[in-house]
Amino acid sequence: MEAARVATERGHSVTIFEKTGELGGAILGCCVTPGKDKMKWYADWIRYQIADLNIDVKLCTTPSVKDLKTYDVVVNATGSLCGGTTTPLWIQSLIWPQSGER
Repeated sequence: MEAARVATERGHSVTIFEKTGELGGAILGCCVTPGKDKMKWYADWIRYQIADLNIDVKLCTTPSVKDLKTYDVVVNATGSLCGGTTTPLWIQSLIWPQSGER
């Protein structure tokens, strides 16, 4: 969501595909973990930013490769794990246009 927010602020047209019915993923589970209560603030803030920037969000949607071919760049953010230790959010892959241009 942060990548979508920053890309939008830099003038790009962004679409978020979310396979569940709510944006947030693992961060929502972290909100209830003892000592991680500030994560609720961040989850609310980033979702507000997405709405305020009018980012196109498609909930309950898993796009196919065919669906994604219309985009110049695809960031596949598959999420992270929530636990007692700091776990980084890994962006699993960055798929560049078929032409090889960056």
